Amino acid sequence: MIFEFCSKRARSLILIPLVFAIANNAMAGDIFGVTVPDTVNVANQELKLNGAGVRTKFSSKYAVASLYLREPKATTEEIIAEPGPKRLSEVLMQSSTADRFAEGFMSGMRNNASKDERTKVVLSMLKFGQIFSAISDVKKGDIWSADWVPGTGIVFQVNGKQAGEAINDPLFYSMFLRIWLGDHPLDSTLKRTLLNGH
Repeated sequence: MIFEFCSKRARSLILIPLVFAIANNAMAGDIFGVTVPDTVNVANQELKLNGAGVRTKFSSKYAVASLYLREPKATTEEIIAEPGPKRLSEVLMQSSTADRFAEGFMSGMRNNASKDERTKVVLSMLKFGQIFSAISDVKKGDIWSADWVPGTGIVFQVNGKQAGEAINDPLFYSMFLRIWLGDHPLDSTLKRTLLNGH
């Protein structure tokens, strides 16, 4: 009843904070049937959920992604510069071939890294490609995670099991993060939710 007595302007001022409250509450817990925990443990350190959301592809829900850090960060630069452990994970909402899944990563890197940067990480890219060469397909419900472990590098896991060898290359990891958080991310809306709405 109260909305009947409000102007359009007043109604929008009431609804905007409600929308943000709903969005923030949806970050942790359940997102389209995918459970997103508030904390995870990486390298014996508890990391907190920085942000989570749905990655869309061709207008359909492709994965639920989440980012974990020691302390909240609001910019890509802060996250890349953070020296401690980190985790970026995706729970797939669609099945795919490993080649198609890998191509999304590769195109994301090409779109967010200079030619000079790509030249410097050729060996790391080869190791990254070997991870996918051992996988025939990617199934709905699979959980992919990329942990940055100081002193070890990037540790990729599929459903909790390590995939391939660790890649100890900070530049490659910054390029990997920019797939989601760079100037040309896979999904700009997801980028904002991973940065906790910033």
